[in-house]
Amino acid sequence: MKPELFQIGPLTVHAYGFFLALAFIVGMLVSYRYLRRQFMDAYIVFELVLAAAIGGIVGARIFYVVGHWREFSSAWWRCSSSGTSRAWSSTADLSSGFSRPSP
Repeated sequence: MKPELFQIGPLTVHAYGFFLALAFIVGMLVSYRYLRRQFMDAYIVFELVLAAAIGGIVGARIFYVVGHWREFSSAWWRCSSSGTSRAWSSTADLSSGFSRPSP
């Protein structure tokens, strides 16, 4: 499997980020159609998907920080040179899941 699917200008689209986004979209569409068939309020699916995406990103980041506590334990409250806190500026960059400028 190719780790990088394609590039759009300076942005590289990674396979894991693309398929993660695709899974959210397909899951949302399947749930929406199922709830519409059951005559239920199907628009709640969009709110649940948004909450799941935000909760998943923040929860995964907290799990990463706890798992690599030695990297973050010394002066975790200080900001890095780029102005972001250390918990958000490690090697597992949040933006790398979907796209990131290539070097």
